[in-house]
Formats: sequence, structure tokens, C-alpha cells
Amino acid sequence: MSRSALDNKIATMIVDQSDLSLELGSGDEGTVYNYRNQYAFKRFKLFRDMEYYYRARLELKFKKIEELSKLTDEQMVFPLGIFGYSESDMEGYYMRIVASNDDFFSLYNMPLDKQIEMLIKGDEVIHRAHDMGLVIGDIKENNIMIEDGKPILIDLDNAAYGDYQYDLLPERSFCYYYVHGKEGPIRDNDIMLYTLMCLKMIFKDREFDYRQCREILWDLVDHLPVSNEIKDDIWVLLSDSLNKPYVSPVLAKIRKYIL
Repeated sequence: MSRSALDNKIATMIVDQSDLSLELGSGDEGTVYNYRNQYAFKRFKLFRDMEYYYRARLELKFKKIEELSKLTDEQMVFPLGIFGYSESDMEGYYMRIVASNDDFFSLYNMPLDKQIEMLIKGDEVIHRAHDMGLVIGDIKENNIMIEDGKPILIDLDNAAYGDYQYDLLPERSFCYYYVHGKEGPIRDNDIMLYTLMCLKMIFKDREFDYRQCREILWDLVDHLPVSNEIKDDIWVLLSDSLNKPYVSPVLAKIRKYIL
């Protein structure tokens, strides 16, 4: 990917490879590094390894990063610019570093009231992201960090935004299809993913998985230790109805019922 396509459009940082020290995380698409305790750098190793096949997607990726870099929200980690090594072309993007190492997996060890409080805050951030025109598609515990008692959405470069739709589809973006056997809106997919994540966490039941079929999930909900009213609300969140409500009202009812 030549840098010329993005000259004067987005902040660019050229670094030495040796400056990317501590590895913060790794996934199918790339690895995230700590850069001088100031930024997190995400390398697109998958695109680099298969650039012949993915060049068009790489172009799209950087163009979308340019658009995302214009967005700001203290609870969402957007790209700040792109980076490359002094001896090569562009490799990825950089973002602010999240001070805490705690992600939503740490909630499993919290008291239930604190757990639900943080889950409600997370739902509010997802709602706000949707209002900005951002659809996440890859909602999971380690994509939501906790910093100063607030949930922080990270890994947003694969999100659908404006004309820049998914250039590399996370498997979780097919949750709606796994459950209902048909395509559905990605926004509703986000809400289903977050609902399942909350249920799995609150009721300590790994069977609330995004790859389950509708019948299994319906049976799991039917056996939850909550009222029929709450079960009905959960079924709506996991149903194939469009324009679903968000999860916070159900979380509040669960908190009141259990506690």
C-alpha cells in the first residue's frame, strides 16, 4: 500500500520496528503493540501476508480508518492515524493506549450488582456508537476494556461505518444467521451479541453462545431463574424482530429481580 494515496489526509507516523515493544494482544488479522506507553499500534499481518489477494481490501481499510479518525468519544478508541516502518510502506494504524489492562472478562469476578452496573454502562456505549452510524459486529468481552470505571470500546477498525462496510467480517457478525438461519441487520446483530454476552456473564452459563440455534437459546432462556416478564423481554432481544430495543432495561429488571 503506497503512502501517496493518503498523503495530507490522515496523520502518518513512521517508526522503527524496534520501537514496537510490548505485545498487547493478537488476533487473526493483526497484532497490537505498545509504542512508548503512548499509543497502541495495530499491524495488519493478515493483509501483509496475503497482499496480492487483499490489496483492494487494504486500500478500503485505510480509507475507512481515515473516516474513523474523524470521530471522537471518550469511551471509544478510534484510529488516530496510520503508521509504517522506516524501511517499508504502510503497515497499520495507531490509537490511544488504554491505561487499564482489564477487559470485560474481569467482570466475572465482580459482585453481581457491580457487574450489572457495568453491563448497563456498556450497553449505553453501544447505543451511542449506533447513534453515530457505527455498527460494531465483533462484540466480545476482550473488545470492551474497563478504564476508570467506564467501559471502553476498542478494535473498531472492522466496524461498519458509512460507505465503508466490513472489509474483514468477524465471525460474530453472523450471530443473527446462526440463531435464525437467515441474514439480518448488523445493528440487531450487535444487540443480540451483547444480550448473549450479558446472559452468559450474569448466569455463568457458557451455552449462551452466538453460534447457537434459536431452539437451544429459547430453551436456555426458559430455564433462567427470572420472571416470565423478563424472559419475554429477553426473547424479544434474541428474536428475529427488527429494530430491537437495547439491553439496559432488561438488565435493570434482572438486577431488581435477583437482588
